Amino acid sequence: LADVVDRLQNRIVRRRGGLDSDLATASDMAVKAETALLALQEEYSDLQARVNTQTDEAISTLERKREALLSELDTVYSRALRLVSVQVHLAEGTRTQVSNAIAQAKLVDDLVPEADPLAFVRAA
Repeated sequence: LADVVDRLQNRIVRRRGGLDSDLATASDMAVKAETALLALQEEYSDLQARVNTQTDEAISTLERKREALLSELDTVYSRALRLVSVQVHLAEGTRTQVSNAIAQAKLVDDLVPEADPLAFVRAA
């Protein structure tokens, strides 16, 4: 009976030793997993910060480009308005010159109705 008890105790000790070893292994694995998780969380935070920084920089760049384009558009629009104003002024001047030329032609026609129209040019 004592022999049977000894064998059972030896088995219990071996199993308990195996369980203790398994528990130690599991505990080590849990610590490693927790360490890896913390490292991943830190890496994720770093990546998120970089993404946020790059996004902010991109938005700032786009806003600066937008402001520059709006300024350039304003300049082009102002120049176009000045050009149209000059064209209108020139058109008004041309219209006045044409009206004066017609009036002069009528005056010449009234003064010399029967004359050769080219005679006036030849005489000049």
